Amino acid sequence: MIKSLIFNDKSIRLLGSSSYSSFINYNRRYYCSNETAKLNNNNNNTSSSSISENTKEYLRKRDQVVNAHTDQLRIAIINTSKTASVAMKKHQLDEKPQYFSLLAKMMSGVSLCSSFLKDEERFKAQIKSRNLNPFYIYAESLKVGEVRGFLQETEAIDRQYSGKVMGEDDEPPNGVFQITKTLYGAKTPIESSVELVDYSIENEFALYFFLSEQIPSAIKLETRIGKDNNDCFSGGILVQTMPGTPDNIIQDVRNRIRDLSIEKELFQNSKTLEDIIQLIKPESDTSPLVIIGRTLVDFYCRCNITTFKNHIMSLGLHEVKSMKQDNHNEIRCYSCNTIHKLTDKDFSDMINILENKQE
Repeated sequence: MIKSLIFNDKSIRLLGSSSYSSFINYNRRYYCSNETAKLNNNNNNTSSSSISENTKEYLRKRDQVVNAHTDQLRIAIINTSKTASVAMKKHQLDEKPQYFSLLAKMMSGVSLCSSFLKDEERFKAQIKSRNLNPFYIYAESLKVGEVRGFLQETEAIDRQYSGKVMGEDDEPPNGVFQITKTLYGAKTPIESSVELVDYSIENEFALYFFLSEQIPSAIKLETRIGKDNNDCFSGGILVQTMPGTPDNIIQDVRNRIRDLSIEKELFQNSKTLEDIIQLIKPESDTSPLVIIGRTLVDFYCRCNITTFKNHIMSLGLHEVKSMKQDNHNEIRCYSCNTIHKLTDKDFSDMINILENKQE
């Protein structure tokens, strides 16, 4: 007998008998990370030349995204090493480095994209593959620095793909890369999708920018995992042109970031992300580079037992009583893999509320 409920960000799926197999759309209540919000407030609009050496050292290690622009380019660069490490532990990817790489790149990619948005506007990316494992990868990021993600595999697909660029003898991926943007003022989320390119994640984002946004872009997603799984790196760069920018500018950027190692510059050469942005700006762009600010980034999921209880009650009194009787008392969040347990008091509270509504 299945005793767990599995939640993702759009629905609650009750696993077990047919009476429990249903999906309920719901909206989460959101909470900001106090630490991230406080540090973001202190660090925004601060150039690398005006902060102390101790702060530079701290920020070099701290996950964050830095935004900048010139008259011809807008630039985002990110370090998500700790965020990726947290995701690896939460989703038990220690023995699956190729899965770690895919999920880390997805989280870096959505975080780079959301850094161009406003406040709690969000950017989501999904991969749905029909012939490769993991067959589903999901990542979501908010402008405020929260990111989460997960992936799923199935035994129905017996071939696992390493995430490297495919050669001619490799089976091409069959599936879609789907993007959803939730923006202020938009009545509905903006959705678009492209076919999978090679499951490198980087090229999936590149094709999305080319076909859907139709903005000349350059993207680089970089990951590494050490032998002990405690030493890992994840980061990325996204550069997009402003209207009227000559084509040679973005090509110069692509040439510059092709061989650039964010990890090497950040940790071996002791540069800040702001310093690395200076290396990205091509000589062909003669306009001044302006650092807009930085946002600290964390793996952060807003799931909580109160929200889950509210939506479980939407199933009705009979279903809640059946869940209690069958001891279906565990709820697992897809995004962070956290298991929330319902106590007898939780069930009693839900039943009392539903019974009072019937009176």
